[in-house]
Amino acid sequence: MAFDCRIRGLLNNFCQSARLIVRVCKHRHRRRRYYLIENPLSGPAWNFGDILSELLSEENGGKFTVGDQCAYGKTDADSGKPVKKPTGWLSNNEPILNALGRRCKCVWGSHELVIGANSRGAWSKQAAAYPRGVCQSYL
Repeated sequence: MAFDCRIRGLLNNFCQSARLIVRVCKHRHRRRRYYLIENPLSGPAWNFGDILSELLSEENGGKFTVGDQCAYGKTDADSGKPVKKPTGWLSNNEPILNALGRRCKCVWGSHELVIGANSRGAWSKQAAAYPRGVCQSYL
């Protein structure tokens, strides 16, 4: 099966970006600096280009955690229902990961489905913004 050339170009760019991220993280760790990578848990970044396996090695100091954004106050603007959005965090700074790794404690079935749009526009754009609680936990 032949790939559409546009798809091949996107995958190539993604692979190059993944390699660059790994190199930057390794560089920072060698210099005793911190790095932090965030991506939706279901996103392809965690499985693409061996980001996780390379940075989780002892020599690179990486650790991984998952935080649900509803635990930090993310809600739908219209319904007020919590929005789960599981987010993966990868860092060599364990205290930051501990602060960002809160999990959902909402009642089962209480989350808003983030498909389509609400009165503020497309959910995909809204989902890119962190709730205030995530920012405060990071700080």
